[in-house]
Amino acid sequence: MKIKRLFAGLLAATLVVAAAPAGIAEAKATPTNKAIAIDFSFSNPVETTLTASAESTKSETYDISMELYYPKSAIEEKATYSYDIALTVAYAEGDELSPAALGAAKASFSMSGGQFSFGSSDSYFSATEVGDYYCIAVKGLQAKLSQYVGGSISKFADVPEKVYVCPVITLKGSNAASGKIYLDNVSIMGGSSKAYTNNFQAAQEGSAYVGYGEDIKEANPVKFSAGKLDVKEKQTVKVGKTINLGAKADPAGKITYKSSNKKVATVDSKGVVKGVKKGKAKITVTANGLKSVVTVTVK
Repeated sequence: MKIKRLFAGLLAATLVVAAAPAGIAEAKATPTNKAIAIDFSFSNPVETTLTASAESTKSETYDISMELYYPKSAIEEKATYSYDIALTVAYAEGDELSPAALGAAKASFSMSGGQFSFGSSDSYFSATEVGDYYCIAVKGLQAKLSQYVGGSISKFADVPEKVYVCPVITLKGSNAASGKIYLDNVSIMGGSSKAYTNNFQAAQEGSAYVGYGEDIKEANPVKFSAGKLDVKEKQTVKVGKTINLGAKADPAGKITYKSSNKKVATVDSKGVVKGVKKGKAKITVTANGLKSVVTVTVK
């Protein structure tokens, strides 16, 4: 199917909405899997777009979720970055796709000096530090079909029951940095049914495309790790005895430990826990911007 012709016509439909401040949360999970890598070089203002498609039953509303990982090294004090999300519903005409309707909801965020601002749909966004990256997560952002293309498609009832859902993510920015941005776990619900989902764990032909205008090429998933913190989350020690929590960080870096109840268990800077009296204590372990809580039972 010749999707390039469709995608080239969709990329002019982005809209940046007004920004509202939002904070950065502490990471509780680590992505160590595959994702779509998007090369960027923001020495001049640029736009790079990732587009994908999947067959679905039409719906009047769609909920969009995804994760985007920006390298911390690319964040400069006076630089701003954003990505816009649009949605097109298309139908097949022979071996080509023709757009039928556009999702009305579009949103964006911007970053400047490590501070994040989100659009009017900011309740759908979260910013998290994950290892050497900032993870921008979108969850349940709603897009409604409100703009129809014309011809035989002039209202929702005219859209065929079987359609192709085409999410379009446009990355924008300007600074002297360059590197890779990673996109992962894109999911779109059409009503109560899955319209599109891709965690990029397999290099499926036609899974996703990167480029702008007519310059679009297939993007295959690559291995991606934003950092790793391994530690067993439930451990036991006897009163008067010690254990080492055995936490390991990748990439290697400083690991810190803190006990929630020193009257039950203490922990030193090397992760050695000593049982003080019977009970339970939670040991917070942090490294590379990641956090894990270990429940220690003292017997």
